[in-house]
Amino acid sequence: GRVNDIVVAIHELVHSASGEFIKLRHKKDGRMGELMPVIADQLAPMVLVKVFPRFKENFKEARLESQILNVIKARKSVIEGMVIKLMTGETTKQRLIEKYFDLFGKDMNMAVLIYDECANHKFGAMFEAKYLLPQAAALEMAEKFEKEPRAVAKMFKSVLLQDDVITLEEALKLLDLPSEEKLIDDYVQKFPARLDKFKSHKLEKEA
Repeated sequence: GRVNDIVVAIHELVHSASGEFIKLRHKKDGRMGELMPVIADQLAPMVLVKVFPRFKENFKEARLESQILNVIKARKSVIEGMVIKLMTGETTKQRLIEKYFDLFGKDMNMAVLIYDECANHKFGAMFEAKYLLPQAAALEMAEKFEKEPRAVAKMFKSVLLQDDVITLEEALKLLDLPSEEKLIDDYVQKFPARLDKFKSHKLEKEA
């Protein structure tokens, strides 16, 4: 897992290099705080594979892992949001259970984690879009990066240097990305094909 650890370290480094990092606790919209680090999750392996060609296969695996982990985070945050609704009487326990099994099947470890976090009032990933929107943006940026790496790197740096003073909408515009709604719609449409692409690569490697 050491290659993936490098990508995680880069994700956290981008948090620390960001002006947003300092103001994050005072922000109501957590998506801006995750936008640049999650984009880095996808761009970093594409850069590192050129610097360390011996680890090409490992970095491809790291890109797949980051996609899956962000989807899990997004699903987890849906359940956290429903727990809050349950506490305020806006939903039922039965509906919460049904939604949990829709998203996680029989993985009760996730239920324990969610319960512990909610019991301790740690609602860090309360809304689905906190991770889902940055992930959608990240995959679009990765595809742009394959065609125009210098242009994408320049856009990334530009937003990172001012992400504490611009809005999410302004950041998406500077990254030459569509609106939030279209990003999510495109993500939902494209994700199965993208995942199949990574899976087919994994099967070829195993064969």
